[in-house]
Amino acid sequence: MQNDFSSSKFRILHSAFCMILLLVVMIITYSGWQRARSRVLQSEEYRFSSTSVRVTETPPWVPDTIVNDVVSDFITGRSSQDAPIDRELLKELAGAFRAYHWVESVDRVRASFPARVTIDLTYRAPVCMILLPNGTDAYAVDRRGVYLSSDYFTRNPDDVNRYIKVLGVDSTPTGNIGDVWDDPVVQRATALVDHLGPDSGFLGVASIRVETSGTNQYNRKHLFYLRTARNTEIVWGEMPLATNDARKEQLLQLVRQHGSLDNASRETNDRMDLRQWRQNPGPEI
Repeated sequence: MQNDFSSSKFRILHSAFCMILLLVVMIITYSGWQRARSRVLQSEEYRFSSTSVRVTETPPWVPDTIVNDVVSDFITGRSSQDAPIDRELLKELAGAFRAYHWVESVDRVRASFPARVTIDLTYRAPVCMILLPNGTDAYAVDRRGVYLSSDYFTRNPDDVNRYIKVLGVDSTPTGNIGDVWDDPVVQRATALVDHLGPDSGFLGVASIRVETSGTNQYNRKHLFYLRTARNTEIVWGEMPLATNDARKEQLLQLVRQHGSLDNASRETNDRMDLRQWRQNPGPEI
């Protein structure tokens, strides 16, 4: 029995010794890292620069200079030009990209060795072109009614024609590129375009015309008309969308039956008015 007791005591002492040894190694390692940390973080492999950043591949309308544009302003705005890639820098860098007018959201930011920051971005995409009454100015707008830089699209009329055109807007955008166009007509027109979504191609919708009546905010109404490339016009009615709005489904059904909205208009010999298909009003979009 005494041998068993001695063996147990030995195992306990051995375990305690191993734990103490492990703790000592950890303390030495941590102390060594604390002493070396500043020197390591100051090395080129851990320093931030404009060449450190990689972002999600840009669509054609987003300038390929986005990284240089954002990072240059970011570096200029910092009190220290020479900074390690740490958590605080990543947070500030995400904010800089979030403020860029072509960025809808910053989805993920991660750092890796050597000096690399990878940023996953969702870019804003135009859903329509707002044509002003002068007939020459075209403004790209995204699904949230945000006014975007239109240089890429206006350089070639074919680029403008790839998008639904909105006519009947008499305001011009205020503020900066990347701000919401503060006009309910624009907001509701872009909400309608977003609602039609990919189905707009199947429906053949080429433009939306807005007709405004009334003299003040209490009696003003905005009627929306859809027009195909062959000039068939459909009365959509008012916006915003209603709860269980059936107007788009009615259009889709007409195309399924007749092949196109143009055929439906000729074969039914009728002016298509969708206002009776609007159900109980829902929350505004």
